[in-house]
Amino acid sequence: MTQKERQREGEVRERDLAQHYLELYRKHSWQPLTQMKTAKPVFIKSAQGCWLEDFSGKKYLDAGAGFANVNLGWGQEEIAKAMYEKAAGVVFLGPGFVDPDQVLLAEKLTRIVPQGMGLSKVFFQSGGSEANEAAFKMARQYHKQSGHPTKFKVISHWMGYHGATAAALSASGRHGRRVRFEPLVPGFIHAAPPFCYRCFFELKYPSCGILCARDVARIIELEDPETVSAFIAEPMSGSGGQNIPPPEYFEIIGKTCKENQVLLILDEIITGFGRTGKMFATSHYNVRPDVLVVGKGLTGGYAPLSAVVTNETVFNAFFSDRDNDKFDHVITYGGNPVSCAAALKAIEIMERDGLVERSRVLGEYLGQILNEAIGGHPLVAFTDGRGLRHKIELVKDRATKEPLLDPVPLKRLKQVYMEKGMVASIVGGETPSLGISAGISPPLTIEKADLDFAVSVVKAALDEAARGL
Repeated sequence: MTQKERQREGEVRERDLAQHYLELYRKHSWQPLTQMKTAKPVFIKSAQGCWLEDFSGKKYLDAGAGFANVNLGWGQEEIAKAMYEKAAGVVFLGPGFVDPDQVLLAEKLTRIVPQGMGLSKVFFQSGGSEANEAAFKMARQYHKQSGHPTKFKVISHWMGYHGATAAALSASGRHGRRVRFEPLVPGFIHAAPPFCYRCFFELKYPSCGILCARDVARIIELEDPETVSAFIAEPMSGSGGQNIPPPEYFEIIGKTCKENQVLLILDEIITGFGRTGKMFATSHYNVRPDVLVVGKGLTGGYAPLSAVVTNETVFNAFFSDRDNDKFDHVITYGGNPVSCAAALKAIEIMERDGLVERSRVLGEYLGQILNEAIGGHPLVAFTDGRGLRHKIELVKDRATKEPLLDPVPLKRLKQVYMEKGMVASIVGGETPSLGISAGISPPLTIEKADLDFAVSVVKAALDEAARGL
């Protein structure tokens, strides 16, 4: 048998295997965010660097880094080895038992979070939704044990997203994710987002005086400060539009929270670990949060892990001789030793290979080529971003700012992505207020040539979508 014949035989076997998986999928699988009746799944055989390969041999550039969590790309053998070595020994520990990697990682996190903020205590969870749930419960119990037992409400943004579990979804402001599950958990209030392009107050920056930030003080006053426990926001929003607030926004919010004894929680689940060209997006602002919630890129996407990082003031409300004062919250796999080993190695790689600075430099390049390629496109209102996290605001009409909500061109946009071999996010579109945006948030290890390819695909897809209008 010749080499070509052996290759063809192998291809046939792989096609048969892919068909077998598809049959099992249709019989038994129920996938997230998927209409199973019409789904056409792509089975991935392998992944390396920033590229995925299916069973037909077709390759796809993942310009979304999974769910913006695979910050180090696929195939990091050092992380896999660290996980293997840990799993071969201490795979799990319950309360009262501690793996050294858990405390080593906690100490490491306190050294890489923005300094001067007093964030020195780390509480591990498994995923981002769980970490935000823990932060809300932590805030409520903190106030109860600090002489303010009626503080329970949480203020968050319309357009924000904080997770899929009950309280995290209640804090989220994405209409499409919420509407099927209402009524949600009581005690969550929403404020106008810092989204200048479609200002909820129909004002212009900077003459607006940052009203979206100042309005939070009014909300707290009307709700009664003695009922408000926390304010939570993403430093730069994720699936709710990928928007960047005005530079003054969080400084104003921080002062308002301090004046009203409201804990400020910054959700860095997406923006942390180099995504925005700094280790954490909080560093882009003059703000001092009480709580920083991190996840996703913490392990480079190699294992589920998240953390709530807070200060001594919050921690000390739980630190007493009374057992009932402990934080009465636990998740089975929170701080799993295998995940902690993965995180330690992932952070080591990030620091050793200079990936945060790489994100900043390549982000500037990405912003430049995006603007050159599609800045004047009729379906693009603007492009914006920090580090390797850029958005493309999609509109049907640039003059009126009418968002591109037509399902036909949007469907074609996604089809062209797949046809040309690229995976990337398109978020929003649930309401005109939200608008809709396409995103590019690749692994921090991506090469310039791959960024060039991603932008060429975006342009081709936009051109095709425009023809469908």
